[in-house]
Amino acid sequence: IADTAGRLHTKDNLMEELKKVRRVIGKLDADAPHEVLLVLDAGTGQNAINQAKQFNQTVTLTGLALTKLDGT
Repeated sequence: IADTAGRLHTKDNLMEELKKVRRVIGKLDADAPHEVLLVLDAGTGQNAINQAKQFNQTVTLTGLALTKLDGT
């Protein structure tokens, strides 16, 4: 498991850093990464769609986890 720091999808330098993490992991294991999950706060609202699209373009997501579903 490689847990990266939170980042805004609008910060190109941070998104490039994610690409680099993926490349480095791929060099260690040609089949890696096996899963790429995006964790989002359920309270994010409609902006979550834009975030998921941007992250998917950058690192090709395999899943999504929503947190704080019990919030108001």
